[in-house]
Amino acid sequence: MRILAGSTLAATVPVAARRIGIPFLAAVESVPLVEEIRRLLAALLGDVEVEVVPQEGPLALNRLRGARSRLVFLPMDLRLMEGLTLLRALPPARARQVVLLVPDTVEGYRVAWEALCLGARDFMVTRGAPPQRLKGGTAARLRQLAHLISADDESPAAESLTWPNSPSRPASCLETGAEEPTRPGASALDQAAPWLLLPESRHLAGLAAWLRVLPLGVSAVVRVPEGVRFLRVVREGLGRLVQRPVRELSDGDRLVPGHVHLWTDLEVLRVCGEESFVRARLSPLAEAPGSWGARREVLTALLTSPVSLRLALPDADLAEEEDLLAGARRHSVFRLEPGPGPAGAAREPVEVLGGRAP
Repeated sequence: MRILAGSTLAATVPVAARRIGIPFLAAVESVPLVEEIRRLLAALLGDVEVEVVPQEGPLALNRLRGARSRLVFLPMDLRLMEGLTLLRALPPARARQVVLLVPDTVEGYRVAWEALCLGARDFMVTRGAPPQRLKGGTAARLRQLAHLISADDESPAAESLTWPNSPSRPASCLETGAEEPTRPGASALDQAAPWLLLPESRHLAGLAAWLRVLPLGVSAVVRVPEGVRFLRVVREGLGRLVQRPVRELSDGDRLVPGHVHLWTDLEVLRVCGEESFVRARLSPLAEAPGSWGARREVLTALLTSPVSLRLALPDADLAEEEDLLAGARRHSVFRLEPGPGPAGAAREPVEVLGGRAP
């Protein structure tokens, strides 16, 4: 079955990003879920083709090994084969096309974490049994899909996807990785400055190997998307990989050097204190989790910190928040790279904006 959808937003999307004629693939038999995915893709790309195959492992595997496709929406459980088994059978280039669909349970998030470590592009959370819809607001899922499509390795878009009420994305020195000539690099800051990392789920597997080799005199704080259940799973996974204490951050906690602290995307973090004794202050998030407004709320709070920080954000966030980051005189800003590097190598954040020593 093939589903076509159209939208007037297609004029805002470059042809390279649309890749007309190459279908998306959904091994999903839930009609409401397929329709929701179709509507989201149509809002971003206009005319799209969503090819639906039976929710059966061998058929999906043969289709992935055959003709070209774009993102592949793959359930955690298939008939005759688990989603992770199929993922392991794919070459790396094909695995990077997979967006795993998992339930909003601890077990679902454990499968999602393993999928990310195996090289999957990302995961999306479903509600209902059998799955009937995606978890989260429309704005959050549109933003997630827009970034996944724009990050297509085979045919990168000349510009980013847009949708109603999305922020403008002006070209800037942040996008190119060039520093402002008047700003010193990270060497001007205390090298013990805490790391504040704001990854999307697709960045977490690549960060694990890098966190493992982080100097013991430095603390790292990682915001975990998708709520409390996924935070607990990430804590388990990182605890096995980074070989240092990994703990959930609570209001008033000290940022301990050598520790990895995690906080959920349901809260806003403010960092206070002095360079030698830094504390975290947490408060409820006012905006919808995963939305542009929520990310801006979190970033605004961090940028007002009196303590010098090393902030690491995804590339798309750097462009969308350029106006906000331009005032980050005290802090250094880094770009996060999605997924693990070749042969599972660490993905070290890349500096794009050096902080000014206070």
